[in-house]
Amino acid sequence: MCDLIDPVGLSQPTVSHHLKALTTAGFLTRSQWGTWAYYRPASTPAVSYASSGWTRFGRYGSY
Repeated sequence: MCDLIDPVGLSQPTVSHHLKALTTAGFLTRSQWGTWAYYRPASTPAVSYASSGWTRFGRYGSY
């Protein structure tokens, strides 16, 4: 996450929130080693996305 803060120009809490949302939706997987968390693309994000209830406009079509 620390590597993303400067390039995207967002705060740490904002980046953390979005990484959590992407993990919950099945686009990313998360592993933790000590105090560090590592994210990587999920192996089948399209299947996870389709079954998660997320749409282009947010979860179930609204925010």
